[in-house]
Amino acid sequence: MKRYIRSLCLLFSAAVLLTACMDDDDMEITLYNDIAITSFNITSATVNTSSTAEDGSTETSSYVDEMVKYIPFHIDQLNGEIYNVEPLPAGTDLTTLTCSYLVKNSGMVYIENQTDGMWNIFNAGEQTNFSTQRNLYVVAADNTATRKYTVTVKVKDAQDGSFGWTRMADNSELAGLADMKAVVASGRLVVMGVKDGATVTYTTTDGVTWEKSATVLGAGAAANVAVLDGSVMVLDGGVLKRSDDGGQTFADVDYRTEGFALKQLVGANDRQDKDELEADGKEPEPAELYTLTDNGRIGVSVDGGLTWTTDAGVAGDAEWLPAEDVAFCSMPFAYNATTDYVVMVGNRPLTVKDNAGEDISNDEPYAMVWRKIVEYAPDSKAGQWTYVNIDDTFVYPLPRMKGLTVAGYDGRLLAMGGEGIGGCTVEPYAKLYESRDGGITWKNSTIYNIPEGFDTNATSAVMAVDGDNRLWIVCGGTGQVWCGRTNVTE
Repeated sequence: MKRYIRSLCLLFSAAVLLTACMDDDDMEITLYNDIAITSFNITSATVNTSSTAEDGSTETSSYVDEMVKYIPFHIDQLNGEIYNVEPLPAGTDLTTLTCSYLVKNSGMVYIENQTDGMWNIFNAGEQTNFSTQRNLYVVAADNTATRKYTVTVKVKDAQDGSFGWTRMADNSELAGLADMKAVVASGRLVVMGVKDGATVTYTTTDGVTWEKSATVLGAGAAANVAVLDGSVMVLDGGVLKRSDDGGQTFADVDYRTEGFALKQLVGANDRQDKDELEADGKEPEPAELYTLTDNGRIGVSVDGGLTWTTDAGVAGDAEWLPAEDVAFCSMPFAYNATTDYVVMVGNRPLTVKDNAGEDISNDEPYAMVWRKIVEYAPDSKAGQWTYVNIDDTFVYPLPRMKGLTVAGYDGRLLAMGGEGIGGCTVEPYAKLYESRDGGITWKNSTIYNIPEGFDTNATSAVMAVDGDNRLWIVCGGTGQVWCGRTNVTE
């Protein structure tokens, strides 16, 4: 088989000349023939997606997905095979992948040309076509050994699985709720909403039978709900409360802050490795609990809400923090058991302050999106909140809708809301907006849609995902309850 060996010969010649020029007392260079690829990863991929336009036509677009670098590749040294354990996202363009690899003992890696079988140096970081199996060859530094690997890159079939909705029985009690929030805790779907000037709580395991909690909270509590390590946390009139029984009873939390007051409870990350740690007999540290503060920042607690400090980030973009219709989602990185991805969305008021402190009308048509990557492996670098900036060229922002709600499902973000606010003119509950890039672009998906028969007269609607991968929508005003799930069987 033909090979490009010029570079290898130059390398070997340089090593020989260098050795000849060295005295006995100088460093001795040793060339090894024991070579192997020890690590292989895709570092960036372009994913092509489709969505439904306003006129019903199908639009196609693409985005660069760098999260594929977390997808592990298995190296079978015995059989010389390299392949990804989990498939890349549906729509991934396999002809333009970039990758990285590590080689034992400084071997040189070549890739076999698909047309003539010749070998080219395999440069990491350059776009490579992996739409078919590719052969890699590792050549030892002393040119005495060669090792072959066959690389196979798998992509998820866009048709894998199906998603469908089931309408549960309408509930007249839920119909009377406004300003709702929904979370999952203690194995139950917990829905809190305002009725007759107070926050009431309903819970269920099946979406049919609902239990009303005897605990009644202040009207503002419904907008200040989070789940921390399985417990429901509520900020009720400045008082932080905790429920360990799914919202049935609450106990006050005696907390202190670092020079600010808690303004609105936002949410908490999932700390997705806690089950594994507990199985090993280890006590996981608490997850991070977040709040908006009265001084225009994001506060964080890492001890269950007892002490609060100012979280990293925000300062330069503080004016873009949401103040109304705030919703939160924590999603685990599927390929990294010590990393969570958290997203906060919401709206700014219709009147805001300009640089001179004067009130001005705020008719922006899009919502505010903030996100943070939380890593909690030992010695991990602390993440910080960043604002997803919107400019005049940005065409797929999250619309500014009343009563925004967001959930993480099947590794993507889903959001919906009521009527448009300010410069946003979208119809209430007309679409489920999907983001596959962590909250940057939001489109109407061809997979996930508002359920057929959904009553858009709902005055409030919330989403939540339970431990059985069921996506719930509960509606105030109409009392509709919907349950969606991938791989629905008839």
